[in-house]
Amino acid sequence: MERLPCQFYYWSGVLILFAWAAWARFALPLDPIADPDTWGYLSPALRKLTGAKFGHTSGRNFIYPGFLYLLLRVFRDFRAITVAQHFFGLLAGAILVLTWRRARVFAPNPRVGHAVQAGLGLLAAAIFLLASEPIRFETQLRPEGVCAFLISVNLYFVIQFTACFFVEGRQAASVAYGIAVLLPVAMFFVQRGLIWQKIALGGGAALSAALLLLPEHFLGRNDKASQTFLPTTLFVIHASLIRDQMADDLTRGAKVPYPREWLGHVQRALSDEIAKSTAARSRIYSTLGFDPDYLWHGQTSIAAQLHKDFGNNVCALCAFYRFYYWRIWRERPLLVLKKIARQMAIFYAPICPVYNRGKSLSLDAYNRGMTSLDIQPYHKVSAAYPPAMDFMSRTKSSARSVPVIYQPRYIRWILSVMAGTHLPLLLIALALVAVVLTQERRRRRLGWLAALVLLGYLYNAAACVEVAVIQSLDVRRFITVQMFLTLLAQFFALWFVLEFALEMRACAKSSFPEAPDAKDINDGALGSGKART
Repeated sequence: MERLPCQFYYWSGVLILFAWAAWARFALPLDPIADPDTWGYLSPALRKLTGAKFGHTSGRNFIYPGFLYLLLRVFRDFRAITVAQHFFGLLAGAILVLTWRRARVFAPNPRVGHAVQAGLGLLAAAIFLLASEPIRFETQLRPEGVCAFLISVNLYFVIQFTACFFVEGRQAASVAYGIAVLLPVAMFFVQRGLIWQKIALGGGAALSAALLLLPEHFLGRNDKASQTFLPTTLFVIHASLIRDQMADDLTRGAKVPYPREWLGHVQRALSDEIAKSTAARSRIYSTLGFDPDYLWHGQTSIAAQLHKDFGNNVCALCAFYRFYYWRIWRERPLLVLKKIARQMAIFYAPICPVYNRGKSLSLDAYNRGMTSLDIQPYHKVSAAYPPAMDFMSRTKSSARSVPVIYQPRYIRWILSVMAGTHLPLLLIALALVAVVLTQERRRRRLGWLAALVLLGYLYNAAACVEVAVIQSLDVRRFITVQMFLTLLAQFFALWFVLEFALEMRACAKSSFPEAPDAKDINDGALGSGKART
């Protein structure tokens, strides 16, 4: 009987995997889960749907609220949000498969067989699609529900740009992909010539930036929270360093643009609030030693006190926050860098926290969602929008049943392996990348694949550095949202290490030819004896 081709088994596996992943998602309740941040994302959509203007709330940008508005405008049902986010999660898995297949161009003469390489990509997609954490994100009423899809699209375009421009030399195609993603634009412009391609790419990049920045500017003009959000974040996250810097400024009599008496009052209040946050709240950020949320929210918080001190002068308040953030960079750079290093160490721990290895993941957030939606502004708007009332009613029902996402034992085992091997594989891959890039012979064979591995890990590092500088990686969602990136980078590294190992094996075989067996030796001896006789 004729054997079926490998492609048949591969695509059959793909279909089974995606059917399984779809069942794991749509078997859960379809109403999205609310949390304390939900109102900031949902309010602009509900206001527009009830006849008011679409605009910022609580400093949230317009993209995800706009996404919610379109879904509710078309379907008039909150379950459409979860359905759409599950669809985008499945689409992210499909893009992972496409990205992996496209990456084959970076190894023009591979030693790892096509079937093995394809199987590794299918395994990576299975881990992403069946793990509980991405599914949980897709059930939430917040941007993390579509982050994996957006990351997958961005990374796919980056890889397509790199492949088309640097590996295949297809300038026209690289312009299209370069417009879609702005990261490689700088690399494109340092190349000589290609004037019209550079004009097209530059114009497309400017248009893309305008489409994102102009709506954000006009929609956020009347939202004071959008102006204070980042400066306040910087202040409360670095509160302990700022407190010590204020004390040092007062002791030394440093020249600062604020009255000494008032600054002393602020320093004492900040010190007291940090102590209260440690005593009053159970959620202490391990790397900070206090709870920055306590310093921000509440009527008696330090943020509220400063807002009162500055009255309605939001610009002056933000200037104060920024002044002391940049002052600790100037006066205490080593301590700020130490804070960033502690944050990075959370992600690059011996057991990578990006992989949730729990047996089950309870969706008891439906209970917290009820509390989050039990606010006066939501009641007023929901009364004017019947689908919101239906959503509240179904959320109460889901809160009573408390559904659970179960992770099978084999998924937990694979995630444990991925978590435990992340750091060792990273270090091994980086060492081999250095070897490949410094040896011309190996660079010709594996140079592009080494660059791909480096690109994947740099994406992770850049995401972590951004959070470490501004926020804290103690907030788990800042880590787990990177699962797609981490998983793909780790599998690229595994493929690269296998290619390098097979390359070493081939070199060893060519350097040491196989010894002749005993029969050949005896025949040779007898033959030489006969020749002499």
